[in-house]
Amino acid sequence: MTSPEAKAILGPDIKVYWGIQAPEYSQRYGPDDYSDEADIEKLQSEEACKQAVLKTLSSMVQEAKTRNFDSIIKIRSFLGEQFAPAATDVECQLNKKTASVTLRSSLASKK
Repeated sequence: MTSPEAKAILGPDIKVYWGIQAPEYSQRYGPDDYSDEADIEKLQSEEACKQAVLKTLSSMVQEAKTRNFDSIIKIRSFLGEQFAPAATDVECQLNKKTASVTLRSSLASKK
């Protein structure tokens, strides 16, 4: 989330909180699962996973803006109906053509 690409997706209006920690909020929506994938044929596996995370983050941000929320909280990697062992780890599923990521989070607002 500290990469320039992630910061560009988030912009100045959306805050993100990984893991189980989150600030107090007055409104909440979710949790929901967000998934996306990246083409692995043109990228190395690690870069394809990073692109899948960024695309997933973009979907989360778009929904937060559409629903007028200012935060995405409790982001956790969710693969095979289980959370990643560490709250800040992201698990990426690779096959011959794509890298895919699923993140579960809630939308929140301090307003």
